[in-house]
Formats: sequence, C-alpha cells, structure tokens
Amino acid sequence: LDLDAVVHLAAFISIPESMDQADAYFRNNEWGTFRLMQMLVRTKNWPLMVYASSPEVYGNPIYTPIDIHHPMLPRSIYAVTKLAAEKHCKAMHEWYKYPVVVIRNFNTYGENQDISANAGVVSKFILNALRNEPLVVHDSGKQTRDFQYVKDA
Repeated sequence: LDLDAVVHLAAFISIPESMDQADAYFRNNEWGTFRLMQMLVRTKNWPLMVYASSPEVYGNPIYTPIDIHHPMLPRSIYAVTKLAAEKHCKAMHEWYKYPVVVIRNFNTYGENQDISANAGVVSKFILNALRNEPLVVHDSGKQTRDFQYVKDA
C-alpha cells in the first residue's frame, strides 16, 4: 500500500442495537479492526493507523472530567467491541512498533449527521426544534458536555 495513513472510522454505532446483535457488532467492530491491523502489518510501508474508538469505553464516569487514566468500564457490547479493537491496535504497536493513534471523540456533530433515534443530542435537538417538539433534557439539566464540530475532529 502506498498510503501515509489509514483513518479507521468504520463501525456499527448503536448501543441498544449492539445488545440485540452482539455477533454482528463483534464481527464488524472488533474482528474487522483486527483483520485490518493484520493486513496493515504485512505491508511494506506501514501507514499510520488512526483508530476512532469511543468514549463509551469509559462507561459511567467515576470522576469528571474524564482523563486518560480513567478506568475502562464498558457497559454495552458496542463499548466492549471498541475497547477490544483499541487493544488490538495497541498490541500491534507494542509488539511490532506499528504506528497507531487511538482517538475518542466526544459528542461530534455536523452536516450529514444521522438523525435517527440513535443520533446525538445536537441532531435530536435540531430535529425536535424543526418539528416544534420539546427539547428534552434528562436528569437534573445541570450536567455539561463538550461538543466537537465534525470539521474540527
């Protein structure tokens, strides 16, 4: 491969769906990433692997703000597959010194975002506003989130 980098964004992303379709999530998210890493390590020039994981690997925060040292306590099959794929990437780096970067983007929003039931809060708010429906805030409403525009990701 004559590439400088591989940016791996492919994944099934629905948390509820992952609980009903665990095999599909394993094959796509975890096994697919494992196979990609196996293929890349056999290339002549090793392109940088940028793996898009998920903050879901942290589970419910034990403390905030979450930092890189926060325990990984995944609560869904989706989160487990993302964490396992991270571990595959990191093992390739540790064993072969393959160049890998793992990112965990929080609350990314922007054009062409999914507006289905599994969409992020920004999409849900926009869709509800366009429909003149209430903007539902869960819990106390005092929680904060960091949002990241897709072109800044």
